[in-house]
Amino acid sequence: MNEVTVAMPRVHKFGGTSVDGSERLKALAAIIRDQDDRSVVVVSAMAGVSNELSRLVDAATIEGDAASPDPSATLAVLRQRHLDALHEIVEEGAVRASVAARIDEIFDSAIQLLSEGPGGEAGRFGDQLMAIGEDLVVELTVVALRAEGVPAAVLDAREIVWTNSDFGAAVPDFESIRKLVPGSILPLVEEGLVPVVQGFIGSEPGG
Repeated sequence: MNEVTVAMPRVHKFGGTSVDGSERLKALAAIIRDQDDRSVVVVSAMAGVSNELSRLVDAATIEGDAASPDPSATLAVLRQRHLDALHEIVEEGAVRASVAARIDEIFDSAIQLLSEGPGGEAGRFGDQLMAIGEDLVVELTVVALRAEGVPAAVLDAREIVWTNSDFGAAVPDFESIRKLVPGSILPLVEEGLVPVVQGFIGSEPGG
């Protein structure tokens, strides 16, 4: 019996400066649109966002920080930054409203997380808060790709990148990842979609 060789998609990784605002996201989308092969897109948070989130993590987990930022003000600025990018990528309508609602949902989860505090699990708390930067960018990247006529879908890295439980310094479980990735990515690619995945997010087995 002849074995069937499946052509693996090419992975394109875009760092923080490459997704920093609507113009950079549009440029990203144009690059993917012009590819001759099947693609997977991996993105980081917008430039500077992880630094702001890290300051919020430190303020919530390190006592006596006199220079602690105002969480509400910081999140409000970050929220508006991502909404501004959305508004510049897609015209007003159902698509914009849907993604704006998703952005609000992500920030609501951050507000809830901060209100509850680390609760003795600083590592888990920090990882969860830091993840929102990339959770936001995958949504904007999909919108930008679709605006360029590229069918795309979010593929949550938590579903395919399993790690150990060492929060704050988790180690990927490469054996599990090798088993999970083909069954998650290839079906989307076969449907003609470009999967968009967060770059630095994972999950312990079972969430």
